[in-house]
Amino acid sequence: MKWLIALLFITTLFPTPAFSAITENISMGNAKAEGMAYTVTADPPGVDSIFYNPAGLARIKKRTAQINLVYALPDFAVDIGAHSQALSNCLEGISCPSNVSDQVLYDEAVNSESSTSTLVVMLPHFGGTKLDVTLVPLGGVAVPLFEGVTFGSDVYSTITAGYERDNDDPGRFFAQRLALTRIAYFSPTIGIQLNDSWSVGFGISLSYFGIAVQMPMRLPNGATGIAGLLQDQLGCFDKSNTNLPVDLCGGAFGPYTELIDIDVEAEKSMSLTYQFGLLWDITPWLTWGMTYHSGVTDHLKGSADITYSDDWQGFFQGLTGAGASSLLANIIPSGTHQQESSDVVLDMNIPHYFATGFSLQLTPSVKVNLDAKMSSWGDTEALVINFEDPNTELLTLLGTLDSILALDTATSDSISLPLYFEDTWSWSIGMEYGYSDTLTLRMGYEDRRSSIPHDRQTLLVPLSDINVYAMGFSYRVDALSEIDFAISYYAPKKERVAAGESANSNSGALNDIIYNPYAETEFTTKTSAFKMVLSYSFVF
Repeated sequence: MKWLIALLFITTLFPTPAFSAITENISMGNAKAEGMAYTVTADPPGVDSIFYNPAGLARIKKRTAQINLVYALPDFAVDIGAHSQALSNCLEGISCPSNVSDQVLYDEAVNSESSTSTLVVMLPHFGGTKLDVTLVPLGGVAVPLFEGVTFGSDVYSTITAGYERDNDDPGRFFAQRLALTRIAYFSPTIGIQLNDSWSVGFGISLSYFGIAVQMPMRLPNGATGIAGLLQDQLGCFDKSNTNLPVDLCGGAFGPYTELIDIDVEAEKSMSLTYQFGLLWDITPWLTWGMTYHSGVTDHLKGSADITYSDDWQGFFQGLTGAGASSLLANIIPSGTHQQESSDVVLDMNIPHYFATGFSLQLTPSVKVNLDAKMSSWGDTEALVINFEDPNTELLTLLGTLDSILALDTATSDSISLPLYFEDTWSWSIGMEYGYSDTLTLRMGYEDRRSSIPHDRQTLLVPLSDINVYAMGFSYRVDALSEIDFAISYYAPKKERVAAGESANSNSGALNDIIYNPYAETEFTTKTSAFKMVLSYSFVF
């Protein structure tokens, strides 16, 4: 029901069915663009020119509507491998005390696989919402105002990524549920034909931007490792502990203990960007195109719910008991809260996007398109969560750790998940063959580069470089309507990250305690996706 209401919310903002992408970096669901692996900067597709190149609107001479059906099936997959040799030696009792309890050293994630195809999106009023159905109706409209000038508006998503992992999925410690959605719900755009050779287009986009993250957290690190070993030596797990002035046995506090569960949702209802495009018909058989989308830094507001495990509560209640609470007050958590909440503000950066390309009509039947595209992800250094209420047990602990270890990733009122993305350049090629007056065949390839550098690979969004293979066709029903269909497969270039190599997932450094839940454990990213798009455009 939430899914249907959410679609109604989107479609009421525009008089035709709405459009939204489903997977990250797949900005639109147009079947022509899909069939040519998005190589359409110099050959923009009808109403969806609003995104691909606003100048393309000038080519629309009659009132046109477009309806799309999009089906997507992603597989967010990671192979989690073995521990580093140094950690293995410790866990096997070679370099660390032997016969240590499994409650300290058992790692459920080692040598396992994390995989999910469950889609989650962030929606206004509903937050992170699972999509039980991935077949979504979408669309847009364009209307010529007068000779050489066409107006259009569309609903599209420049960023949509989300998933939900099972309760026992080993990848859940970086996120059991993630939803990142940016939907342009109103994008008034004008395309103007300046002369026989040049067209220009300009538009603005008002977007909804939301993020939801829910993760059970563990802290495999030297600090928690020492705490766990100390508990074991004191007999906390075999009940042989003696009466100590400070009780360290109230709850397990080892490197693989699940300590807290944090659930964050934040959003901004109106974010403004603009887009600009040019088309130059150099000759009757050669066209050059360019498009630019502005970037923006948004401040998303929402709330965070923090749930503390029984081990967390028991450990800190014991540690602050027996008269020690006054000495340790405001230094370590009290362990007396099962759940706490705080308003939060997240700073999110949307990159600038630039694309340029050529469309070459080789013969009356054969067309070849070439594109190059750039996104300025290099401006995105971290996902920073600022807590309006710093008086929570989690932030008390992080503030103490920050004062001791000088953390770059946590303070007494914030958590920072380092990203350090890179600017990306990608290229693509698309081919179109006019088989007959009514049937056109398409195929395309894109070499899509990940914005995540090797030493920052993460299980939060396990994306490596991807090869996009696409094919499709167009069938002209009559003089006023056309049907397009396309399928594409996103084949990952698997990326193996050695133990301790990524500061965003598996670093074992003491000051990288936030956040490396797979410290000193290798992993390989292999996310893939399959997508189908059916488009129907008609003059009205």
